[in-house]
Amino acid sequence: MMLVNKMSRIMGRLRGWGALVVCFALLTCFSTSSQACYPPIGGLAVTTNLTIGGTISLSSVVGPNADSVQVGDKLFSNFALIPTSSPPDLLPSDVVIQSLVNGDGYGLGFNFKLTASGSTSKDIVLEFSVTVLDPNELISDVHLNFTSAVSGLGFATVAESIFTNGFGAGLISTLQVNNPGTPAVFEDTAFFDVPQHKIWIEKDILVDGNGTSSTTDWAHISIIDQTISQMQVPEPSTMALSVVGLAMCLFVKRRR
Repeated sequence: MMLVNKMSRIMGRLRGWGALVVCFALLTCFSTSSQACYPPIGGLAVTTNLTIGGTISLSSVVGPNADSVQVGDKLFSNFALIPTSSPPDLLPSDVVIQSLVNGDGYGLGFNFKLTASGSTSKDIVLEFSVTVLDPNELISDVHLNFTSAVSGLGFATVAESIFTNGFGAGLISTLQVNNPGTPAVFEDTAFFDVPQHKIWIEKDILVDGNGTSSTTDWAHISIIDQTISQMQVPEPSTMALSVVGLAMCLFVKRRR
């Protein structure tokens, strides 16, 4: 009888350890396979994988059949330059996109010359989307800054809207830089309460002479920089398996 009880305890322990081994194997295998088999984001093709400092014309990535630009672990796509006047104040061929990276993350710089003087004003809308390529990362904050100059009554501003469900849908944050101001604002940051896998950014870019003299009242924008920060999040599948593993450990401990 004692031998039977002893064998029963040994078998119980073996079953417990076996369950733990299986749980660990599932955690490892599932986590690894989920990363290895992760599909391309939205099936978007990448026209250029820009190295830091590399450039490409905006005209190369706009239009109904345009591809995307990858910078580091970010995919930029759905580019559009929308004029608000006729003829347009700025053409896609007038804009050079430059890849960049800084302490905030990877991003793009938009280089162009947009100037208004006297009683004239110029206004354009620039749109694009940003996707994190790493499935274990989510966008946590967005950084905007610009290089501008003004004289007399002139002013320059960039107003930015960030959406979660396409342009104009699911607004989650706004940013604005302006010169002059009280004081002038050359950079702004938006922090998300809920990190996002993909966002859509829309910029309203405006320069206005706001006066009568074309020599003393003018405004100019030459660079707009956009960088994206992210945070690591656990995969839902890994979290679920971790809970299963913990529950199994507690069950085995209780049986012992």
